[in-house]
Amino acid sequence: MSEEQRRVAYFAHAVEMYKKAKNQSGREVFTYLRRIGADQYIYDMFELLHVHGTEYLLDELDAYAAKRAA
Repeated sequence: MSEEQRRVAYFAHAVEMYKKAKNQSGREVFTYLRRIGADQYIYDMFELLHVHGTEYLLDELDAYAAKRAA
């Protein structure tokens, strides 16, 4: 699997985990993450994020969203 494919797969994983945590649809989460720029954040921070667990990922996304909302 190429680096690009790994990043895309991880983004899909992030959407799945976030949708379960927030009890939303995949479309809602995907749209939300794109709107706040978290899609690019996940892509750019892949090397750091993918070595941590799901809880860390969700905490990071919530923190990122809070900063973007401020």
